[in-house]
Amino acid sequence: MVAHAGGPTITFVLRRGGDDGSDETMGTFEIYTVPGDNPVHQYIGHWQPPNLVPDSQLSFTRARTWLEKCQRGHVECQRFNSSYMPKRVLEIVSDPMEEARFRVCLSADPEPAPYATLSYCWGGDQEAKTTMTRLPSYHDGIPLEKLPRTIRDALTITHGVGLKYLWVDSICIVQDSDADKAEQISQMHRIYRGALFTVAVAAAKTSVDGFLEPRRAYRGTKLGVRLDDNVFSEIVAVPTHTNRSDVARTEYPLYTRGWTYQESQLSTRVFAYGDREMVYQCLESRHRDGGQDIAFNEGMPTSSTVGQIFRGLDPGNRSIGRLKHPIAWRLIVTTFTHRALTVADDKLLAIAAIAEDYANTKPVTKYLAGLWEDEFLYECLWSVKPKAGCTRPSKYRAPSWSWASMEGVIEFYLPSNLSPWKFQPSAKLLQAETTLSTKNNPFGMVKEGFIRILAKCRRVVWLSPSESSPAFDPGYGWACNSEEEDSESPWRTRRYKQRGDNRLSFIMDVMEEWPKSSRIAFWCVEVYTFNAGGFDMDSMSSAQHRKLLRGVERAGSIMHGHALVLQEETQLDSAAAASLPGGTSSSGVFHRVGVMRAQGFPREDPHFADWPYWFDDDVSEVREFTII
Repeated sequence: MVAHAGGPTITFVLRRGGDDGSDETMGTFEIYTVPGDNPVHQYIGHWQPPNLVPDSQLSFTRARTWLEKCQRGHVECQRFNSSYMPKRVLEIVSDPMEEARFRVCLSADPEPAPYATLSYCWGGDQEAKTTMTRLPSYHDGIPLEKLPRTIRDALTITHGVGLKYLWVDSICIVQDSDADKAEQISQMHRIYRGALFTVAVAAAKTSVDGFLEPRRAYRGTKLGVRLDDNVFSEIVAVPTHTNRSDVARTEYPLYTRGWTYQESQLSTRVFAYGDREMVYQCLESRHRDGGQDIAFNEGMPTSSTVGQIFRGLDPGNRSIGRLKHPIAWRLIVTTFTHRALTVADDKLLAIAAIAEDYANTKPVTKYLAGLWEDEFLYECLWSVKPKAGCTRPSKYRAPSWSWASMEGVIEFYLPSNLSPWKFQPSAKLLQAETTLSTKNNPFGMVKEGFIRILAKCRRVVWLSPSESSPAFDPGYGWACNSEEEDSESPWRTRRYKQRGDNRLSFIMDVMEEWPKSSRIAFWCVEVYTFNAGGFDMDSMSSAQHRKLLRGVERAGSIMHGHALVLQEETQLDSAAAASLPGGTSSSGVFHRVGVMRAQGFPREDPHFADWPYWFDDDVSEVREFTII
């Protein structure tokens, strides 16, 4: 037996030795005081074992206590108090003869009152969802047996802590009414922000799974122990895992879904239900339904059973809210695009509530299909995550310059600490417009959009990877010296037996769009630059100099440029052309296909001739581009 106190409680690993001298781990356990007993040791304390019966008065009493303390004493949480009331809520009507029993109906336009919201995984179509046909009967009453188990359990929690109303998307939004869906989705920010608390069903994969079943697999075992002073006593050993899949869990299902991201971020108080326990978090406190509470100013707990459920929570968008714009938005987009959506077209809708909250709390201007106009030049340089298999949807969803036009994980290369390196835009945004699909949601879906940008540019020839290239080969490029011809750069690098300009690197949005081993001409438009000044070229050895000129070193006085890779539109339908400034021709209209990074010594550097910055190579021109 090996014991340690590295987490919120003492844990020990039980191993069994084999005849061949090997040992086998039989299980990992946390040690707790026997309920009702005094603490047997200072390291164990008075902490009780996790409550394995979430549908119990003990759980409800603890939840009510945490809520009351928060409402009475948390100044930060009280700042978010709201009198908002959703258009529809599930109303819980208690049975006067038996307090634990209740019936439920769909209440329309209720008077303002505290209500809860539910965040859960649908896991498929919802048979009990509200439709125009069912709406009248749901106002009269909804048989509980018709509702999926997760919703029934959420009603039990709501009733157990003393609330009368619960908001559930599949029931409180008329699912076959586009008008009602558009109206209610535009209110999502207010719905979750205005709730007293949110029930987050972290472990359930579908709405039929439920989350209030007794957790018998985690039942503790009473053991006799000998303490340091030779006194014998008893403790409770609770398994931390029940099987190998539990050990291997890296994320709860709820935290992998796109729509649920904004639900947990906008709520100010969350009760999250995991595999083994319920946890509570608000803006100023964390609690566990059994086990040791995690101090709010501490990092996330290391225990996988506890840590994973807390890591997916950020009530009130608190941690991201502390970051400055645009770094905060960059983190939001990257986190959101790691999640999956059942309906791909929901990309902008599923983050609209967070965007609205962001607009209310950050110094931003116009919202443009997932980007902010005031930092547009910074944000439009997003890139797809290499090897992540990004694709472009067949149906139009957003302009090509928006990350929402892609399926896959989005990253932002530009670091956040570049101010000492003269990080600055080199292009000028002349105009940026989008046309909303529904006017009542400025943060929702768009029908079209374009930007006009004035920037330094050059034509480039990109050589796409071959069939035999490694798993992720970004291809190589060099300057295109005329419309008809191209010539390779004198600054060549040999990679995978291909030649290219070692000052250039590419990240194409969708590799599969281009034929293998093909030379394709694009425009590269410089958007941002930074100069890592202070590198002393003269102090370098000849070997270091050669190494630098091969493009291995990335520091010093080298100029770094970040550019959009554009392809000219060859066919533009009349409706799309009419919406653009300056005529109806497709000439001069482009779409984004990737990003490029260029480097070299700036013109004012004495070593410019040795390795000139690519956009200063006497070929660049400044011109205007319209990008759709």
